[in-house]
Amino acid sequence: MAGLSYRQLNDWDSLGAAPSERDGEGGWRKFTPKQIFTLMVCNEIRHHYGTSVKRLGFVRACMLKPDPVNHLTEMVELMVFGLHVFLLTDLEETFMMGSDLEFTDYMRVGYFRPEGTRPFIFLPLNKIVNQLFGAFKKPAHMEPNHDLYQNRLQVEAATTVRTAPELDLLQAIRSGKFDRVEVKVKDGRIRFLNAEGEVEASDRVVDDGSVNVTRKGEFETLSITSRNGQVVTAKRTLPKKYSDEDNEPTRLFAGNIQTQADPPEQGS
Repeated sequence: MAGLSYRQLNDWDSLGAAPSERDGEGGWRKFTPKQIFTLMVCNEIRHHYGTSVKRLGFVRACMLKPDPVNHLTEMVELMVFGLHVFLLTDLEETFMMGSDLEFTDYMRVGYFRPEGTRPFIFLPLNKIVNQLFGAFKKPAHMEPNHDLYQNRLQVEAATTVRTAPELDLLQAIRSGKFDRVEVKVKDGRIRFLNAEGEVEASDRVVDDGSVNVTRKGEFETLSITSRNGQVVTAKRTLPKKYSDEDNEPTRLFAGNIQTQADPPEQGS
């Protein structure tokens, strides 16, 4: 199953990279599915990357930690859901198994950006898991659900900010600073945005009946209501116009939105 001969298993065992339990002294080795999965993964890394058996000890130790985490079970659960699963490791400190969607999130939050980061091994696991489950008494095979990826892309495309005017609108709504937000749209593009709300106390100073308000925009309208010489309310209206150029999608937000989630051709 793991592609290892009896002699190779002995060598791996002597180097601490072959997990097993023996049936008495000098007896047959017995492997759990979790241990076989570990051997399969280690040998796959060695085959593709030429990694030494000694360095593979880090992978073996991570996959066989005596804790509730069972990487094989976790990968099976993700594959049943229809996801592609991968292993990422630098063979020294970092060890992660998960779906490609999880690794996408790591990329977005900058996990791999620090300078001095060691090179990583990135290994697809679907084939290995299916190979293991194909040898069971009741073989099983799990295929990725491409419709799931297609639907996810469509949802992301529909909910992702693509232009500066869209970002301004979203920020105006979420800021909590405005009581009214007016939007004018033409030909599917935001042409005008007008937000009205209370002037924050930190932005206004009242002195001897004079009211000084910090300026927020190039064009704005201030409305101040007073009673008995005291300022009761101070409202600000911030209008903004947008051109065709402003409404062009920018890579800063969404980049090029793809509507197809088909797997790429081999070698691409």
